[in-house]
Amino acid sequence: MGKGIALALLSALLGLLVLSIAPGTTEQRPGAGPFMSLAELRPGMEGIGKTVVSGGKISTFKVRIVDVVDNPGELDDHILIRASGEAIERSGGIAAGMSGSPIYVNGKLIGAIWGAASFDVSSEPIALVRPIGTMLQLLEPLRERLAAQPAEPLASAATVVVDGIEFRQASTPVWISGLKGRSSAWLKEGVDSTLLKEGERALLRLGKLEKGFLPSLELGLGRRFDLTFFDLGVPSAIADSDEGSLEPGEAVGAMLAVGDVSIGSFGTLTYREGNLLLSFGHPFLLRGETEMFLTRIKVLDTVQSLMTPFKFGVPGARLGAVLEDRSQGIAGAVGVQPESVALRITVRDGTKGAQSDFEVDVISDPDLLPSLVFSAILNSIDTTINRIGPGTLEVDYSFRGRGLGERVERQDTFYSFSDIAVTAPMQIAEVAYLLAWNDFVDPQLDRLDVEITVDEEVRAYEIIELETDKESYRPGEELNYTVTVKPFREEAKEFHGSITIPEDVEGESLTLHAFGGPRSSDKEKDEEGPKFASLEELIQAIEELGSNNQLTVELLGVSQKSKEKREEEEGIRPSSVQRLERWVVVGEEYKEIKIEQPEQPEEEPQPGPEDRPPEEQEEQGKCKDPSQCDWPS
Repeated sequence: MGKGIALALLSALLGLLVLSIAPGTTEQRPGAGPFMSLAELRPGMEGIGKTVVSGGKISTFKVRIVDVVDNPGELDDHILIRASGEAIERSGGIAAGMSGSPIYVNGKLIGAIWGAASFDVSSEPIALVRPIGTMLQLLEPLRERLAAQPAEPLASAATVVVDGIEFRQASTPVWISGLKGRSSAWLKEGVDSTLLKEGERALLRLGKLEKGFLPSLELGLGRRFDLTFFDLGVPSAIADSDEGSLEPGEAVGAMLAVGDVSIGSFGTLTYREGNLLLSFGHPFLLRGETEMFLTRIKVLDTVQSLMTPFKFGVPGARLGAVLEDRSQGIAGAVGVQPESVALRITVRDGTKGAQSDFEVDVISDPDLLPSLVFSAILNSIDTTINRIGPGTLEVDYSFRGRGLGERVERQDTFYSFSDIAVTAPMQIAEVAYLLAWNDFVDPQLDRLDVEITVDEEVRAYEIIELETDKESYRPGEELNYTVTVKPFREEAKEFHGSITIPEDVEGESLTLHAFGGPRSSDKEKDEEGPKFASLEELIQAIEELGSNNQLTVELLGVSQKSKEKREEEEGIRPSSVQRLERWVVVGEEYKEIKIEQPEQPEEEPQPGPEDRPPEEQEEQGKCKDPSQCDWPS
């Protein structure tokens, strides 16, 4: 980077939703009341900053203004400072988690720390401060939004060069607890594309998953948002929930998930006006209008590091919800519930007899929800069965939402010879994506219940033979079939059923097709997916798509007598479906059968013109003179 020093951005976070604005609250402007504007600042001015270094006590540190950068516009204005004092020395510099720390000159708030130079181990590390004027702009849309729609009560940054030193906003650190192993790694780094595209995805037909869902999981949150992650390795803490004591300088968290799994970023509260809050001085995910969880943070200690010192803490009690996530910071308010999905997971290990229950609340952002759902459910399975290997998995899950009407429910069964835990979470995340991004209404998803049973035994039937009781049939006759399947490491067995040949069947032959799973393999694939006229139609398709434990036998080649009827019944074929409890059905077989069409009676010849009465022949111009016309004897 030449003579410039690479700068690591600090990670702080805040964001909330407000229940009400304190009566009599008036908007404050820089230069008036508790603020000092950028125009009033001069190099050499001294002041203080506030932050928490350890525990819950707010520490102060000294600051000195080095330069004031007034670029065109407002979002690129910066205040360059040097910080010093015991809190800075103990932290090893400006630590991740200090962003949002309020800076005061002459007792007035000038802004919030948002960036610091990497490898700066001097006793007076250099940092950037976001002017308070640009941050206050976040409060006005917050007031308007909350006034228009009262909230529910609680139940890429640019490079900045200053005086020849390059300040670069690096990844915002995100803290994770409760996720282990690959569920954490895949959330951060993305799922391998081979694993994502392995096999045929039946739900892919119901929406453009390949254009949104699959890429989002393949990239992971880290590559999508340029994030740095830290694994806490400790459970969430329960902190004091007294929101009245929350003041500038205290540690707060903006969270994507809370509960048995916690995912989010830590920062320092910059400014509070009644219930409204400001923090960070930089974006978290730059989501604009958003709703995340605001929590307290219990700072255990601040860790020194040559790269970037960081606060080590754990999320505590909820305080509210994030509403704004913009380039100049995070804004929100205390005392309200953000839109979220309550994820409740029960996993039973049928082999060991163990059971685990998990409770995680995740934000309802449709772009992030599938990834959060996938990681949380995968983690619950891996944690319960404590292995990666073969087996059979049965799942029963349902979505609820205020915009859905009735619950959306599905049951399915999966098997694997190598890794039984992945496919079910993937399907549930797919349904979450389809519902969240449906073309019709906001589903307002608020709950997802998942029940899973996993066994080490591989229970899979492979179709090996299809036979019928006869070789030919008449229209309207009953066809009896036998499907022979080979269970894994067991003797073959048979399943029987019947199908009625349609009365209006045409042609001399039909094809009988037996297959396992949710779809007919010969049906044409529509790259754009099917068309739905309403959310109700999409939900019906999700629920009726069929499951992997389904044995289907259908007649192919059945045509209709009229174009109108074919259009009305497009895709509907005479079929027989059997659900085989606790077993997955794979493979397919075809058999051609003959159709004995009834003999058609000979048609009587129609009279020709010469057989008509003379008057009719004359009218048709066949005979001008009736006396000369032929007349049948």
